Amino acid sequence: MDSQVPQKNAEYHICATDIPMYGAVRCSVTASEKLDNMLGLQDDAG
Repeated sequence: MDSQVPQKNAEYHICATDIPMYGAVRCSVTASEKLDNMLGLQDDAG
């Protein structure tokens, strides 16, 4: 799982380019659901 950390960051960054706040959340769902939990946002609404 640790190996996925660098790859996840790359994908998450791409989305963050569009929206540093919403983009991170949207990408977090595909890259890592844990990221969403860390942000404290609700991806259930989406």
